[in-house]
Formats: sequence, structure tokens, C-alpha cells
Amino acid sequence: MSYYDRDRGGGGGGGRGGARNTDRLRRLYIGNLNRHVRERDVKELFSQIGPMKDCEIVENFAFVEYEEPRDAADAIKEFDGSRLEGDRIIVEYARKGPATVRGRGSLNTRCYNCGEIGHM
Repeated sequence: MSYYDRDRGGGGGGGRGGARNTDRLRRLYIGNLNRHVRERDVKELFSQIGPMKDCEIVENFAFVEYEEPRDAADAIKEFDGSRLEGDRIIVEYARKGPATVRGRGSLNTRCYNCGEIGHM
């Protein structure tokens, strides 16, 4: 494996971060959703960019995971600051991976919004 491949996460996952960094670049945080937004609305909007692996709404925010990191980057460019059901939304890379218990997280998991422990 060349030095360039190792720095780019190539070479079969042996480099630092490799697949984990790629997974992180596929998952987006969608913030400032109003109470009228449904999962169907988020899927409809974000699937315009590319195939999605997952979509999950948690109160006033959501997580979308794409199959390809390029689609996630394009979604940020396309939708950050756009309007969904009348409100401007925030679209950025999620800071952490999926919750340990789907949709709720564990009591030891930090909140994606505020960083506090005990709620999502």
C-alpha cells in the first residue's frame, strides 16, 4: 500500500479510520425541523440527491444516511439553509454514529444537539 492510499483510508481498512471515516461522511444531521415534518417528507426531499440507507426523525431533528459519501456532501450543499414545511433547516455531518438503541439511544449516549448525557 502506498503512503497516499494509507492517508486516504484505502488499503482494506488497515489504515487509521478507513471505513469508520467513510461511514461518518455518509450520515447527516438535519436540524430545526418543525413538528409537522414526517419521515416521509425527509425521505422525499433527501432521496432527490441519491439512494439512502436510513432515515430517522427524533423530535425536532433527523438523521439521514446515504449509501455514498458523495451524496451526503451534495445534500449539505443543496439543502443546508433551505426550507422544509416553512422552516429553514440545518444540514451538516452528524457528529456521532447511529444510536445504540434505534431511535432512543442508551442512557450513556450523548445528545447529538447539546452534548449532554441521558437523552437524545
